[in-house]
Amino acid sequence: MYYYIFDVDSTLYQIVNNSFYKYITNIKQLYDDIKYDVELCKLISNISNKYIISNGSKLHVNNVLNKLAINKYFLPKNIACLEDFNQLPKPNMYSYFISLKKFNLKNMKNKILFFEDNLNNLKSAKQIFRWTTILISKGMGTKPTYVDFIFPNIKCALKYFNKFDLQ
Repeated sequence: MYYYIFDVDSTLYQIVNNSFYKYITNIKQLYDDIKYDVELCKLISNISNKYIISNGSKLHVNNVLNKLAINKYFLPKNIACLEDFNQLPKPNMYSYFISLKKFNLKNMKNKILFFEDNLNNLKSAKQIFRWTTILISKGMGTKPTYVDFIFPNIKCALKYFNKFDLQ
């Protein structure tokens, strides 16, 4: 059995013009730019064991999941956010330990697929837990050794893994 763990920003959705920081002063614009995607909903709904680890706040994660219309597919107990980490976000290993405890996953006995846009976060997950690391990035050149797969977006990644019926 495989467990799918997702980051949110730049992973479950793509930032318009790849400029997240422009949204810091206008967060409403960020939420306006996030659009419902029928195909993403279908892909996410077909996954049984799905979780989120985000450096964003609970409010932010909920806003994004609502805008994407995939909130109904993630149980609150399967979402770990900045408030859960005592302000020690990824790539700090504490955030991963807290998340695994909250999700009731015993890491060494489970197969975890970790979808993330940040190389430092993937590096920690690979080095500490040996998770299967999946980078979501449009413009990645050489693949670092700690990254197992690279996809330009989450839909391509999920289509790839759905082919193998990893549930």
